[in-house]
Amino acid sequence: MIGVSLSLHWFQAYITETRGLIPAGDTETLEEFDMKVTHTYKVRDRAEDIARWLGLAGHDFEIASLCGLYHDLGRFEQAVRFGTMDDKITGSHADLSEEAFLMKAPRDGLSQNDVDIIAAALKCHNLFRIPGNLDEKSLLYARLTRDADKLDIFRYFLDVYCNREGRFFRFIRSIPEGALDPELIEAVLNRENFNASRVKSNKDRTLLEMSLVYDLNFGISFQKTLEMKFVESLAETLHDERLNTVAECANRFMRERLGRR
Repeated sequence: MIGVSLSLHWFQAYITETRGLIPAGDTETLEEFDMKVTHTYKVRDRAEDIARWLGLAGHDFEIASLCGLYHDLGRFEQAVRFGTMDDKITGSHADLSEEAFLMKAPRDGLSQNDVDIIAAALKCHNLFRIPGNLDEKSLLYARLTRDADKLDIFRYFLDVYCNREGRFFRFIRSIPEGALDPELIEAVLNRENFNASRVKSNKDRTLLEMSLVYDLNFGISFQKTLEMKFVESLAETLHDERLNTVAECANRFMRERLGRR
């Protein structure tokens, strides 16, 4: 069996040590660091929820838990090395997560195949599309990690948009204000999630977040997203009647996939 308690102990020591390398006066980076710690534990929990739903147990369940726990190691590396979590400046945080896992994390109880599976899940967790060259098991954990990450990202955006807690990261706040791109509205109505490179305004960014539901994989993920009223809640923040149709389309898509594995 994997030393999960050892891995958790290592992670806690890792974030304590890494946080201590950030200058005390850099309050924004420290705040973002702490937000990512909270996110990490929630993603681990969502990964375990999905694993249970899939019927994974024992060693396979523990692999899912580690994928969630380690998925954003690169965010903490970004904070220390660059003082920002903007991938446009630092390169992909997923690549940094894979690197930190391979170079720093304990491997007790992990076979080389396990290590390869976790590394692939970390590397793929934020890609626009999962590469087509993954084996079946690696693909399963990549999909699981991506869904777990999105579910907590949805929670985070709802909290911020609905003024419950937190605020946007600097790289999101830096996006200029502007109108919605009609082509992006059409893309979401066509059940597409679009690449972040097409975002030109803060409203486009909100639409991008809504479009992420089309990249979910498992029935439990669709169920939880519907339960949190994610799409319609974000649509309401934009005060644009066109978004009501977008929300209806997205929710219909998710309801059709509630049994999907």
